[in-house]
Amino acid sequence: MIYYKRNGEVIEKYQIDFDKEEIEKLKNQIINNCSYIRHEEYDSDYSPRFTNEIIRNFTYTDTGRKKEYFEETRDIYHYKYDEYIPPKLVELIDKLLNGDSSAIDKIYNYDIPPYKLSRR
Repeated sequence: MIYYKRNGEVIEKYQIDFDKEEIEKLKNQIINNCSYIRHEEYDSDYSPRFTNEIIRNFTYTDTGRKKEYFEETRDIYHYKYDEYIPPKLVELIDKLLNGDSSAIDKIYNYDIPPYKLSRR
């Protein structure tokens, strides 16, 4: 990967090489050890739909209850899972692994921000 860096009036060019497997291992360690873990537990007649979330410890059990709608009757299940919310560093590592050299500066100058959870 070619990386350009401005140093005063000069633009420096670097050839960056790294072991993708080692970076992937590091990313997984960051997810496992540095993510905020939000435990979710609720009853519903619809199963959860996950898109890009990191979900672990997913279980569901039939509550034996039913919910009646006009056109159908549905079983209600109890859902439990842990949602891992990784730090922004994981997103930057993904960009790096996808060949985006602009992530190098952001990783090098990474500042750990105070953690904010967005409400859904």
